[in-house]
Amino acid sequence: MTDLLDRLKAALADRYTIERALGSGELVEPRATSKEMASCSTEQVCPTLIRRLRNAALVAGLVCVQLSPSEGQEVALGVMVAVNNASQDDRDSRLGFAGGIGVSLAFSHLISVRLEGLATEKGWDESSDMHMHMTYAELPLLLAVGQHGGGLQPFVSIGIAPAFELSCRYVYPAPPLPPDTGIQNVPLGCSSRRDEKVDFGGVFSAGVEVDIGSFRSALEGRYTHGLVDLDSGSEWSKVRNRVASVVLRVMLPLAH
Repeated sequence: MTDLLDRLKAALADRYTIERALGSGELVEPRATSKEMASCSTEQVCPTLIRRLRNAALVAGLVCVQLSPSEGQEVALGVMVAVNNASQDDRDSRLGFAGGIGVSLAFSHLISVRLEGLATEKGWDESSDMHMHMTYAELPLLLAVGQHGGGLQPFVSIGIAPAFELSCRYVYPAPPLPPDTGIQNVPLGCSSRRDEKVDFGGVFSAGVEVDIGSFRSALEGRYTHGLVDLDSGSEWSKVRNRVASVVLRVMLPLAH
């Protein structure tokens, strides 16, 4: 494909030089007479016909170059699971999980873009009597740089991750009550702790991938840094999601 593109570029350069000479009068284009046109054969082809065929071939070649996939380009679908270590600012972390599907488009052996759809657990967990458990639908969009195919290959990726809250549970110690009530903690509405249900984060990850049969497996360390203050109504504190994850991903290339 590279050699074909180089030849097309050279042909276009030659064509530009000839057409510039024709426009300045330095070169007079031969005109075929009706008699010459009538006498065209495989042994003697008209110059005008040659020029038209050449132009048509150049256009067709350029269209093919534009429409055909580049070397190494592929589309892949896959699934992924992850273990999360999530927290919010100064709160203790909670252990959570994530899982979902993804689609990857590789533009070359080095550059690819991946879109994922995940259900992921975030929040914090200081004790059984005081925690905030949140589940989000997250859509990471990542640009990855790393060699594809062959043996063990390292990669890095950066991207964005919009997230939409699916559920939230906030538990806080109960105020002093008579002993006979038996109440030890109180589930509170999350609105007392956060007023934003849409998050937006920046993502950085690094890992290794390897081809196993028809599948491409990857083990990845990922950090998602929330950029939205979830408790924007508070003047004295900011609540932002922080998630460090270990991701296992299996992709199946569909087309090259």
